[in-house]
Amino acid sequence: MTISELPALPRLATYERESLRDALTHRRRGLVAALRLYRDVEIDAAPRTTLIRRTEQALADVDRALVRLHDPAYGVCRGCGEPLSIARLTVKPLASDCASCAAVFASA
Repeated sequence: MTISELPALPRLATYERESLRDALTHRRRGLVAALRLYRDVEIDAAPRTTLIRRTEQALADVDRALVRLHDPAYGVCRGCGEPLSIARLTVKPLASDCASCAAVFASA
């Protein structure tokens, strides 16, 4: 699989990256605002910090995928080494696993 086979992928990945950056900024501001607003009340910030960490991880995944787009190994499953289907990459351009391996990794 080469990037030339799916020319929209860099654009899709960049859009995803910008969306995640916007979400991360919004979530961080929301946490700061909540902490300021309720500074005299004990609040559980864990759900918000967990969401922020997950968004940071997703953003890091996108950044790695943007680098991988130009790597000859792009489009090859990191689990089984088989090529990822065009359908999978069209739906999930940042995928690094085929659907089967992704299911195995998710259940582990």
